[in-house]
Formats: sequence, C-alpha cells, structure tokens
Amino acid sequence: EALKLLKDCSQFDLAILGRIHPIKQHMLFLQICSLLGQQCQGLRAVIIGGYPEPGPYQRQVDAKIEQLRRLGLNIHMTGNIPSAQVFDWLAKTRLLLVTSQDEGFGRMAVEALACCVPVIANPVGGLTEIIQDGQNGYLAQKDAPQSFCDLALGLLQDEALRQKLGAQGRRMAEQRYSLPQIAKQYEALYQQIVQRQ
Repeated sequence: EALKLLKDCSQFDLAILGRIHPIKQHMLFLQICSLLGQQCQGLRAVIIGGYPEPGPYQRQVDAKIEQLRRLGLNIHMTGNIPSAQVFDWLAKTRLLLVTSQDEGFGRMAVEALACCVPVIANPVGGLTEIIQDGQNGYLAQKDAPQSFCDLALGLLQDEALRQKLGAQGRRMAEQRYSLPQIAKQYEALYQQIVQRQ
C-alpha cells in the first residue's frame, strides 16, 4: 500500500539541480521518482535548470516526464533560471538528488546544504568529500535507482532525521565553504607558496 508523505512547508519532496545534460543523468532521477511514486502518494519533484540546447536527449527526458505525469506524478520544470534564483528553489525542497555520472566539485550539493537540504548523491568526484554519509546526506550505490529510492524514502518519512541532517549540512557548509573560510584557505596557500621561494 502506498504511504502518504509527511507534508511540511516545502513545495517539493525531491529536486535535481543543473543543466539538463546526459552527464547529469536526469533519466536516472526520473527512474528514482517513478520508484518513489509507487510507494508514496503525492510525490512532488522539481527539475531546477534547463536544456543547454535542443536535441535527442531533450526529447527523451520530455517523453519520460510526460509518461510519469500521466501516471499521476507531480513533476515541475523551472527551465533556465538566473543563478541568483537557485537558492530560492532549493529552499522549497526537502531533498536534493545528485545523479551525475561525474562531478569535479559538486557545487550543487554545497548549495543545497547551505539551504539545510540533505543530499543523496552518486559516489563520484568531489561529492565523496562533500557528502558525509549519514551526517549531511547519503552516498547511494552508483547509478542504482533502488538505492537512491530507499535512502530518499527513509528521509521523506522521517522528518526529524531529515531536519537533523539538513542542519548538520548547513553547519558543514558554513565551516568549510563560506567566503571567510575560503579566503583563509587561499591566504594559507599563498603563505606556503611565498615561504617556499
């Protein structure tokens, strides 16, 4: 039997952030949405970002979204938005999924953590350093929709845990990635360089 999601002030249960491109694996995100939708009534998801250019991938993603909408899933697309609006959209969601095949740094994960939004991510690139498993989110099994689904379901059904991970993520983002902290790190790096000369 499908479970009803606990509704809070958030507008969306799940989000994915970034340009709609094969490397971001939006099709994997939609597969996860489909699995969750079978277990949760009223699942709400948002795709934050737009297509860099039209083409076969756009048609594939659009077709899958329409299929899921016909099955009753609520999937919203923002289209291309100014970077200044990213935090506004993240603030409306409960979880960010990062399904990318690869990420050099994983800025979208830090942006979500700064908004107290836990992250469930593929264990790739810089995401393995940003996401502290069980502290500010989870690292799923790579490209495994059921793993993402199980982890997301656990957080969507446990609001206290979701808020705890979100708060810890916010503290971590402030301690490691705030402008003052980055400035200190650069200053320390420059001092090391000067001392070597």
